[in-house]
Amino acid sequence: MKRISAIGWAAAMGLAACGNAPAPEAAPAAPLAFVTAYMCGETAAEIGMRGDETVLRVAGADHALAPAESASGAKYAAPGEEPETWFWSKGDRGLLTVAGTAYPECVKTGGEPRIEGLDGWTARGQEPGWRLTINGGKAEFTYNYGEQAYSALLPEPRAVEGGIAY
Repeated sequence: MKRISAIGWAAAMGLAACGNAPAPEAAPAAPLAFVTAYMCGETAAEIGMRGDETVLRVAGADHALAPAESASGAKYAAPGEEPETWFWSKGDRGLLTVAGTAYPECVKTGGEPRIEGLDGWTARGQEPGWRLTINGGKAEFTYNYGEQAYSALLPEPRAVEGGIAY
């Protein structure tokens, strides 16, 4: 009769338990700023900023992008990714390739690019009292303790090398 050591038995039980362990949950995606959403056929895609980095978010995966040369429009590609991952936009439409797979033409959805968590944002100050509110694509600035005010629509964002400018 063969004897199984306590260590061997524990290792075997540990391996057996691994097969029954629940799959780990995906970590929540870090928020993006200045997000523009697109639908590429049935696939949702978002382009936004995380710090100084341009990010493409597709199917729960984030791809860091860098500006790429294009004849027109704004093209961004994931440096060093093989097969290629890139997004090329012009107006309200774009072309998307992720890991070498081309998607149907992308169409911009929604309105203006957004900063996640910014809509309904308010800042306040004092001496003299002021308040800045950004909501619904509009900025409202009240100052001199509410005696004077200025409001304007937020400007149209545009892609520039390394980010988005207003």
